[in-house]
Amino acid sequence: MLQDQNVREEQSPKVVGRAIVLFSVVDAEPSLQTSFSCYLLVVAWCAVEVVRYPYYIVQIYELYFPKLMWLRYNVWVPLYPIGLICEASLVYQCIELVSQSGRLTVTLPNSLNVAFDFSLFLKIYLAAPAIGGLFLLMHMGSQRTKAMKKLAKLKQMEDVYHKQKDLIDIKKEKSTDCDSALIPLL
Repeated sequence: MLQDQNVREEQSPKVVGRAIVLFSVVDAEPSLQTSFSCYLLVVAWCAVEVVRYPYYIVQIYELYFPKLMWLRYNVWVPLYPIGLICEASLVYQCIELVSQSGRLTVTLPNSLNVAFDFSLFLKIYLAAPAIGGLFLLMHMGSQRTKAMKKLAKLKQMEDVYHKQKDLIDIKKEKSTDCDSALIPLL
């Protein structure tokens, strides 16, 4: 249960960041939807999730799939930076489009007496992939180190198990050889 809570805490900022990029940047600006950055961003997001969720399912059932574990903690190495760069690129491209259109910008005077400049928000948000991405990469790096140590330990245990099994098989073969050697004597 504690692992589930950690997963939820890890996912929350990422979900908010993805929602901002997806709905306020990509969905709202049709010209960005056909850009290479958008295509690459979707591929990076999906590729990470294709590995992550099967890994979580395997963890729930406490199964051992070393290749899936290795993928879970290594596939992000190229994909997270690609995703962060694409997010930043799309937000940067959107700033000029929002400045020209005034989309989602609230000016004074209005009944709430509140002003909001969406292009300024995007300029500030542009720091999120840089700062948040750095922390995310550091966190995932430490998680990767722990997981690879655990995987190495499990691999050692698996090797010991196979060696013991081989020794037992050899002993069984020797005992059947001895038994077959005794049968003609009777």
